[in-house]
Parts: sequence; C-alpha cells; structure tokens
Amino acid sequence: MCIYIIYSPVRLARRTLLSTSLALAICAIGVTVYGAYIMKHMGQIEEHRDITIMSKNLQKSPYHLQNFPLGVMAVGHALFLFFLCGPFVLRSGKSNAFYLYGFALLGMGITCCLTPNIIRNIAENFLDELDTPELEPTLNQEQFLEVIQFYAQCCGVTRRDFNSTFHPSELPMTCCPSWEWVRLKSENHKDCPWSDAYEAGCRDAIIETDFSQRIFVPIGLVQVYAGMAAIYLALDL
Repeated sequence: MCIYIIYSPVRLARRTLLSTSLALAICAIGVTVYGAYIMKHMGQIEEHRDITIMSKNLQKSPYHLQNFPLGVMAVGHALFLFFLCGPFVLRSGKSNAFYLYGFALLGMGITCCLTPNIIRNIAENFLDELDTPELEPTLNQEQFLEVIQFYAQCCGVTRRDFNSTFHPSELPMTCCPSWEWVRLKSENHKDCPWSDAYEAGCRDAIIETDFSQRIFVPIGLVQVYAGMAAIYLALDL
C-alpha cells in the first residue's frame, strides 16, 4: 500500500519560505565574511604599514577607508537577521517575537555604527604609544619613511637617525614584520607566533588581536543572538 502525503498549498509555501530563508541566511553570512576579507586586504587589520597615515585621515573623517567594507558587512548582517528571523517572526505573530527580532536588528545597527569609531580609537591610541623620532623626509618619500619608522619601532629600534637610505632589510631578525617582501628577502627569518610577538613587543600582533577582539567578537555575538532568537521562535511555534 502506498501512502501519498499531499501538502496544502499554504503549508508547501511556508516550507518553501523557511528553506529559502535559511539558504539566504547562509549566503548572508558569506556576504559578511566577504566584507571582512575586503577590510583585511585594504590594510586595516593585518597590513598595518599605513596605520600612521590612516590614523591621520581618520581624525579628519572617521569613516575614511572603512565605508565600503563596513557597508558590505552591514548589509550581510541585515540580510542574515532578516532571512533567519523574519519568517519565524511572521509565522508566530507574537509580540515577544517582534521584540526579539527588533533587539537583534538594533544590536546589529549599533555594532556596525560603532565599528569605525573603534578603528579610529585603536589607531589613535597606537600612535600615542609610539615615541616618534624626528625624520628627515625627502620629496615623495615621506610616506615610505613613516612606514619604515613604524616597523623599526615595532621591532624595538630606538635610534633617531632615520633617513632616506634606511632600508627594510635592516630591521632586526627578531621582529615579525608583515611585509611579504621583507619576509622573502630576510635570510634565516622565522615568523614568530603571537605569544612570542607579545613578549618581543611586536605591535603588529597586538593590533591585529585588538581588531579581532574589539570588532569581530561583538559582531559574532550579534549573529549568535539572532540564531538563538530564531531557534526560540521555531520551537515556540
């Protein structure tokens, strides 16, 4: 005997809506990760060679250099919350469900709005910690010298005779520079882990940790909160 289960059009539409929403929520997570990838490769998380220049620009415009990747991440968060929580909220029709969904959206908005200020504060605090020596910049080399100065101090170099002839290959072997060119050109150089970098005073690892903890941890918590709200709504239907 064969038993055929025929779903009503309404029930089939609901199942299709939920399945599609979950799939789109996964895609939204991919959009968020893509935004983080863009930010990383724009030199704001791992490649800190322009941190001194970037921080000066940030003092004038807090959203300088962060608009596009943060916008992508904000869109990813909004889509994630909408497609994950929205269908459950619409199906439940309960006031507490709407409150949960609203708080999730509010948390996402606050996180995305505060991120540029967090980046600016990290950059400014980092500059305050540096004992900046006087440079002798030449034409079209001022930015290059600022970069060299940053990495030299990151590696513990305290001399004050920086000039246009100072070369990245002169950096100590105990440092952990993030320049790929320096890593390739430096003989017998070994990348040190974060624990050793902290002990050696390597600023790159410290700043990278700050970025990951102060930015992506709260963003991740917002997504976890949204997921828990969706599960609660699903079980409460």
